[in-house]
Amino acid sequence: AAVGLGLFLHRASHSINRLVDRVLFRKHHRAEERLRRVTAALPFASDERSIAEALVMEPVSNLALASAALFYRTSTDAPLSRVLAHGWSEDHADSLDANGLLVRYLQAEHEPLRLDDPQFLPPGMPQGAALPVLAIPIVNQHVLTALVLYGAHTNSTLPDPDEVELLHALAKAAATSHQQVRIATLARQNEAKQTRIIELEASLRALGHERLVG
Repeated sequence: AAVGLGLFLHRASHSINRLVDRVLFRKHHRAEERLRRVTAALPFASDERSIAEALVMEPVSNLALASAALFYRTSTDAPLSRVLAHGWSEDHADSLDANGLLVRYLQAEHEPLRLDDPQFLPPGMPQGAALPVLAIPIVNQHVLTALVLYGAHTNSTLPDPDEVELLHALAKAAATSHQQVRIATLARQNEAKQTRIIELEASLRALGHERLVG
């Protein structure tokens, strides 16, 4: 009876929490649902710009974040360069040192990091509500290829655990999408090279033919 009552209360509590979330926090619930749809659609993105906007502009818009900045790296030992940001200016850091504590920690852990310890914050960060409070890694084949720094909400409150989970899921989808876009880009480049080789071979054959005729 005690076990049955416990299960009943657990289910009832879950249902009540969902009802409260949907009724009292309807706007926030809808925003989170929109972000889940963005995450579901992200693996079908066809270019890097779409991926970057999904990681930066969608969370800012749907979760009312004061800032977001995406940093990409071109090799394992290269700095991470800022490619898209909201709430950042030209005076703020445009790259992150590959040997910095933040980058090395995210490379080791592959998990979201709340930036409540000042030692993790690189120099040149925005201040106020835009100050980064959360770092989300983007990992491909166990290698940190990018990271996103998110600020607090515009009312200065911190992202809650559900929002952190949503942002982490978004980053995982971005990693998959980035890999697919990269493969497609390499395939197009290889196809262009093959086409160019065929054209050159045809030109050489035509030139040889003209010489023989001459």
